[in-house]
Amino acid sequence: VHMPFGYTPLWDRFDAAAVPAGPPRVLYFGNKKPRRLEVLADHAEVLARQSARLLVSDNSSPNMESGPTFLVGDDKRSLLASTRLVVNIHQGDEPYFEWLRFCEAAMAGAAYLTERSEHCEPWVAGEQFAVFDRADMGRAIEALVDDDAELGRLRRAAYDAVRARPLADSVHVLIDAAARLRSSAPAPAALPARTRREPLV
Repeated sequence: VHMPFGYTPLWDRFDAAAVPAGPPRVLYFGNKKPRRLEVLADHAEVLARQSARLLVSDNSSPNMESGPTFLVGDDKRSLLASTRLVVNIHQGDEPYFEWLRFCEAAMAGAAYLTERSEHCEPWVAGEQFAVFDRADMGRAIEALVDDDAELGRLRRAAYDAVRARPLADSVHVLIDAAARLRSSAPAPAALPARTRREPLV
């Protein structure tokens, strides 16, 4: 059963009055996978020219609180609410869509520019977010970051689309599935003990 992430008022920081001025004008946040670092390095000149903020986190152990390279909670949402353009780069060669990152940006009112992705539905490239190919990231940033009209259109469309799909709807799907399981078989007397000792890589 697909349980898509969606809107929650707890994360809503959208300001309809105007496109955020920044800083930051451009924000990247993600882990330090080699492919991501390579793409950032390839476009370092543009990122420097745009005074981009890069939050490159170390995910070898859990990040439990805000720090220099990782933000959580209101720290993260406040930063997104002041950001003009969030840039997303894939970790590896699989072009998956970053649902959580897109929804967080949309609820905060930051326009979203991502490397070309698959399985974005119900979101639509060009309507709620912009896309780039790896070699063209720098050009895509510079074409978009000063375009208030296009940033405004993307951020409004993204916010409206996410707002129309409440996270609570997915929670009801989970509750219904649990109720069906409960009615078809007795609950287990015990669950297996956790066996994993090392973080997933």
